[in-house]
Amino acid sequence: MTLIEKTAALVSKLIRLTMERQLQWQPRAAAKFGLAPNDRVLRCYETEYEGRRLAISELNRAAYDRYTDSTRWEHDFQLLALDDHGNVQWGFPGIPGLSSLFSAASGEAAGIDAWLDGVLGHAPSA
Repeated sequence: MTLIEKTAALVSKLIRLTMERQLQWQPRAAAKFGLAPNDRVLRCYETEYEGRRLAISELNRAAYDRYTDSTRWEHDFQLLALDDHGNVQWGFPGIPGLSSLFSAASGEAAGIDAWLDGVLGHAPSA
């Protein structure tokens, strides 16, 4: 199994654990790893899983369009492995499922699923 395949499997597992409320995410200051000077981190969430701190970031990347000779913004996500001090040790860009993981993490951090259960009168799913 390649590193990309292993990371994609990890992302799937993190999504499942987050949706089952077994993994909690907290907002954090934007982790900047492998960013160009004009890239913008919009939001970032952090969790701890199996002894490793992880962060998922939403960002806009500046991309040059040679046909129009202009810069446009591309939306992207990155998964990061952090050390005990919050410094980035490794980045996992371009892995399938990162947008779904970000959506699950941001919803969990905001307590949306629990709030919806309360509003709709449903018992928690986990």
